[in-house]
Amino acid sequence: MRELRAAFREGLPPLIEALEGVIGELRGGSIDVEDDARRLAHQLKGSGGSFGYPKVTNAAVEVLQASATEMVEPLEVLVAMLRRVVAEDGSTATQILVIDDDPLIQRLLVATLGSEGREVVVAGSLKEAEPLFSGDWSLIILDLFLPDGDGREVIKQIREGVETALTPILVLSGASSSHARDECLDLGAVAFVEKPFVPGELFEIADQILHGVLPSQQTQGQVVEEESDEPGPRAILLAEDDELTATLIKDRLLRNGFEVVHCTNGHEALEVAETQPFVLAILDVKMPRMDGFELLAKLRKLPQLMEMPIMMLTGMGSEHDVVRGFELGADGYVLKPFSPAELVARIDRLLVQA
Repeated sequence: MRELRAAFREGLPPLIEALEGVIGELRGGSIDVEDDARRLAHQLKGSGGSFGYPKVTNAAVEVLQASATEMVEPLEVLVAMLRRVVAEDGSTATQILVIDDDPLIQRLLVATLGSEGREVVVAGSLKEAEPLFSGDWSLIILDLFLPDGDGREVIKQIREGVETALTPILVLSGASSSHARDECLDLGAVAFVEKPFVPGELFEIADQILHGVLPSQQTQGQVVEEESDEPGPRAILLAEDDELTATLIKDRLLRNGFEVVHCTNGHEALEVAETQPFVLAILDVKMPRMDGFELLAKLRKLPQLMEMPIMMLTGMGSEHDVVRGFELGADGYVLKPFSPAELVARIDRLLVQA
């Protein structure tokens, strides 16, 4: 993962230059570059979180949600964020700040979330935490009830800070209250978890956030509403020439309520994509007639598919393929060999994020 993060950073200067060009055009009164801005932001929305930079994803989402006349400010925030990423020396770990006064919870979170490439810093009170707010945190986990402060006020404070305005916040609460949950989410938290919690489930939620995806508990209602507007199973385009791999994927996706259209080469997949709607595409990198990269580039040129999530399949040891895929507009990747459960989890994340 460290090598992938380094490759991601190395590929950012051309993107920064392109974004600065767009900003200059917008400041000059031209809105003809709006599509360029959205294309670049869409690329960064997917790749930022995948490489462990959720703030990049959040900043890119702000650009995508802005109108052409309001796009300059979020673009400048995105560029500033990218410059900070480029300035990393490569040894920077994903940093998580935990604000909770319970020593047992502190130890549990350190044991659950701490790993190679992740550093967990603990503060037992608001007084201890405030000097740390200037840090470059990938995630802040906040207890709703602190000995010297109300978690809701702390959320406001974090959101008003220049360094932490885009930092994801996960709230922990010993009280089961839908009102408190809704209030925290309205103030800017991205997730609300009740105590006691299952460590594995909390890890999954935190991992989703660190990959730039909102947990389903916040977005579940929206997803159901969107699905109800389109009756019938959701269709996924699968371009994979290996029959064994394709069968494994199809079997798992069908059991999870998806419809799968399988193509054995890129040329066939392109023809199908031009005539049928899909919620997501899974493309193998190495295929006959047209490989996954060429297919990806052609799909991204189709207006109706510019926003469709696309996941790439590539073998272990081919991490450079991952970087190239993101440069061409992919939203995610899975390294072979993979577990079907991992594949479905990544698909669900992309569909929630889309």
